[in-house]
Amino acid sequence: MRHASFSFGDNSMIPIYEPWLTDREKEYAKNAIDSGWISSKGKYIELFERAFSDYVGSKYALAVNTGTAACHLAVIAAGIKPGDEVIVPASTYIATANAVAYEGAKPVFVDVNENDWNINPDIIHEKITTFTKAIFVVHLFGNPCNMDKIMEVADKYRLVVIEDACESLSARWLDRHTGTFGKVGCFSFFGNKNVTTGEGGMVITNDRASYDIMKLYQGQGQTSQYYHPVIGFNYRMTNVEAALGLAQIERINEVIAEKRRVYHTYMELLDHDNVIVQAIPKEATHGYWMVVVLVRNAAELRIALQQQGIDSRPVFYPLNTMPPYQGGSGRYLNADKLHRYGIMLPSYPQLTDDQIQFICSIVNKHA
Repeated sequence: MRHASFSFGDNSMIPIYEPWLTDREKEYAKNAIDSGWISSKGKYIELFERAFSDYVGSKYALAVNTGTAACHLAVIAAGIKPGDEVIVPASTYIATANAVAYEGAKPVFVDVNENDWNINPDIIHEKITTFTKAIFVVHLFGNPCNMDKIMEVADKYRLVVIEDACESLSARWLDRHTGTFGKVGCFSFFGNKNVTTGEGGMVITNDRASYDIMKLYQGQGQTSQYYHPVIGFNYRMTNVEAALGLAQIERINEVIAEKRRVYHTYMELLDHDNVIVQAIPKEATHGYWMVVVLVRNAAELRIALQQQGIDSRPVFYPLNTMPPYQGGSGRYLNADKLHRYGIMLPSYPQLTDDQIQFICSIVNKHA
């Protein structure tokens, strides 16, 4: 069932994503605007932070202006310094590695699993050195990492765990929400995420000292009016964005129900003899962010989809192939396979069953 919403983009196309915004978002945003508090102060910021921490089950939540800012603050809270090394999966959006590099540290890549496409915890130890200080896991496409194994490795080598949960809002490993296992969890509210504020992000933690550090650096390093003991950043979220976020998090169960429908409709209609999908561990509850398929003729399929008015995206380049991060040792066969054969398909909550059937007919024909 397609719900009423605002329209984004070219209506002749089936877009890769379309945010689901309702009258509630309009009401809250208008209230924020009418209040005159449209910048980084106003009631909606605290309300959004509180509602978000309640939903994921964290003690503290700090709203920021992007998911990348969330990742950067997490690296700072983890105490990462120039010359340190941080384990990062080879297949993820580049912001994860960039957040490490911002602090003068080195992202060290580990290949992902062939089946669930998340970092392979069984080979992390191969990349650990005396300089390794943290593991930055990514719950790719909304699929939780094996946090039991990750935490075992971290405990054994005394490493900090940071979670990039930017794609996994609503996902759980066993009964715990992604982002709540490590020292800090990071979320994104970009326009294609399960909750959106346009741009925006959130960092969560159960550690008060980490929260205080992130709060300090989020607001230009200011401790009292115009006094700045450290070089901070302007990573604050606006009250208008937070108003949108509050409305969205209040509707999260409704959104996820539709995303679950979209996912399972795809799973019913795809030709699984020729189309590979992400495996979900039995201990995991997927966040249903993005439906991704691996096919033999990915380039051909993307052209066919485009010709039928269906938008798609490739999967991220392996990070070791990006110019800022070339030169490291190791082979990342599964990350390379994901990029070579992977395609992100339209995955927004208002996608109709008929549209999914049409998309799957093209996928199955060219797989």
